[in-house]
Amino acid sequence: MKTASANAIKESLTKKEAVVLAQILERLDIGIEPDPRLETVIPGLHAPVVLFRLKQQWPRTVSDLYAAAATALSLSAVVWGPGKAGVPDGDADFEREISSAFELS
Repeated sequence: MKTASANAIKESLTKKEAVVLAQILERLDIGIEPDPRLETVIPGLHAPVVLFRLKQQWPRTVSDLYAAAATALSLSAVVWGPGKAGVPDGDADFEREISSAFELS
Protein backbone atom coordinates (compact mmCIF):
# COMPACT_ATOMS: atom_id res chain seq x y z
CA MET A 1 0.00 0.00 0.00
CA LYS A 2 1.38 3.38 -1.01
CA THR A 3 1.32 6.25 1.43
CA ALA A 4 1.56 9.91 0.54
CA SER A 5 4.78 11.51 1.60
CA ALA A 6 4.49 14.69 3.66
CA ASN A 7 7.08 16.18 1.31
CA ALA A 8 5.29 15.19 -1.89
CA ILE A 9 4.43 18.12 -4.16
CA LYS A 10 1.09 17.98 -5.92
CA GLU A 11 1.03 18.85 -9.60
CA SER A 12 -2.70 19.53 -9.79
CA LEU A 13 -5.82 20.03 -7.75
CA THR A 14 -8.60 17.50 -7.73
CA LYS A 15 -11.92 18.65 -9.19
CA LYS A 16 -13.33 18.89 -5.66
CA GLU A 17 -10.39 21.00 -4.42
CA ALA A 18 -10.65 23.33 -7.43
CA VAL A 19 -14.40 23.79 -6.91
CA VAL A 20 -13.86 24.58 -3.22
CA LEU A 21 -11.20 27.16 -4.20
CA ALA A 22 -13.64 28.78 -6.65
CA GLN A 23 -16.35 28.86 -3.96
CA ILE A 24 -14.01 30.51 -1.46
CA LEU A 25 -12.99 33.12 -4.04
CA GLU A 26 -16.66 33.74 -4.88
CA ARG A 27 -17.37 34.54 -1.22
CA LEU A 28 -14.66 37.20 -1.53
CA ASP A 29 -16.35 38.56 -4.71
CA ILE A 30 -13.53 37.20 -6.87
CA GLY A 31 -14.04 35.08 -9.96
CA ILE A 32 -11.58 32.67 -11.53
CA GLU A 33 -11.22 31.65 -15.16
CA PRO A 34 -11.20 28.89 -16.11
CA ASP A 35 -13.89 28.27 -13.51
CA PRO A 36 -13.63 24.63 -12.39
CA ARG A 37 -17.37 24.59 -11.69
CA LEU A 38 -18.05 25.24 -15.38
CA GLU A 39 -15.08 23.60 -17.10
CA THR A 40 -14.18 19.98 -17.57
CA VAL A 41 -10.43 20.65 -17.51
CA ILE A 42 -8.84 21.69 -14.24
CA PRO A 43 -5.67 23.78 -14.73
CA GLY A 44 -2.47 22.51 -13.16
CA LEU A 45 -0.96 24.27 -10.16
CA HIS A 46 1.46 26.19 -12.39
CA ALA A 47 -1.02 26.97 -15.18
CA PRO A 48 -2.09 30.58 -15.62
CA VAL A 49 -5.55 31.59 -14.42
CA VAL A 50 -7.34 34.93 -14.42
CA LEU A 51 -8.79 36.38 -11.24
CA PHE A 52 -11.34 39.18 -11.51
CA ARG A 53 -13.78 41.14 -9.39
CA LEU A 54 -17.30 39.73 -9.62
CA LYS A 55 -20.17 42.05 -10.46
CA GLN A 56 -23.44 41.93 -8.52
CA GLN A 57 -25.25 40.03 -11.27
CA TRP A 58 -23.32 37.30 -13.03
CA PRO A 59 -24.45 34.06 -14.62
CA ARG A 60 -24.11 31.03 -12.38
CA THR A 61 -24.61 28.55 -15.19
CA VAL A 62 -23.14 28.14 -18.64
CA SER A 63 -25.33 29.20 -21.56
CA ASP A 64 -25.70 26.85 -24.51
CA LEU A 65 -23.78 29.33 -26.69
CA TYR A 66 -20.92 29.54 -24.20
CA ALA A 67 -20.70 25.76 -23.93
CA ALA A 68 -20.69 25.36 -27.71
CA ALA A 69 -18.08 28.12 -28.17
CA ALA A 70 -15.83 26.68 -25.44
CA THR A 71 -16.03 23.22 -26.99
CA ALA A 72 -15.32 24.53 -30.49
CA LEU A 73 -12.42 26.62 -29.21
CA SER A 74 -10.87 23.67 -27.39
CA LEU A 75 -11.22 21.39 -30.40
CA SER A 76 -10.02 24.07 -32.81
CA ALA A 77 -6.96 24.76 -30.71
CA VAL A 78 -6.00 21.09 -30.87
CA VAL A 79 -6.46 20.89 -34.63
CA TRP A 80 -5.29 24.38 -35.57
CA GLY A 81 -2.57 24.99 -33.00
CA PRO A 82 0.31 22.70 -33.94
CA GLY A 83 0.46 23.53 -37.64
CA LYS A 84 -0.65 27.16 -37.75
CA ALA A 85 0.52 28.74 -34.50
CA GLY A 86 3.06 31.43 -35.18
CA VAL A 87 2.48 31.28 -38.93
CA PRO A 88 1.93 34.77 -40.38
CA ASP A 89 -1.83 35.40 -40.43
CA GLY A 90 -2.42 31.95 -38.88
CA ASP A 91 -3.63 33.45 -35.60
CA ALA A 92 -5.78 35.99 -37.44
CA ASP A 93 -7.31 33.21 -39.56
CA PHE A 94 -8.10 31.23 -36.41
CA GLU A 95 -9.70 34.24 -34.71
CA ARG A 96 -11.73 35.02 -37.83
CA GLU A 97 -13.04 31.43 -38.05
CA ILE A 98 -14.11 31.32 -34.40
CA SER A 99 -15.66 34.79 -34.54
CA SER A 100 -17.57 33.92 -37.68
CA ALA A 101 -18.81 30.57 -36.40
CA PHE A 102 -20.33 32.14 -33.28
CA GLU A 103 -21.21 35.53 -34.70
CA LEU A 104 -18.84 37.30 -32.31
CA SER A 105 -17.74 40.84 -32.90
